[in-house]
Amino acid sequence: MTPPTTEPKAIPELKPAILSPEATGIASGT
Repeated sequence: MTPPTTEPKAIPELKPAILSPEATGIASGT
């Protein structure tokens, strides 16, 4: 039950990480 809990946690953590660099690229383009 611990592995399944860590999997979903890693997904939300990676989402913000991917949006962070993407947001920077959009801000730089603007």
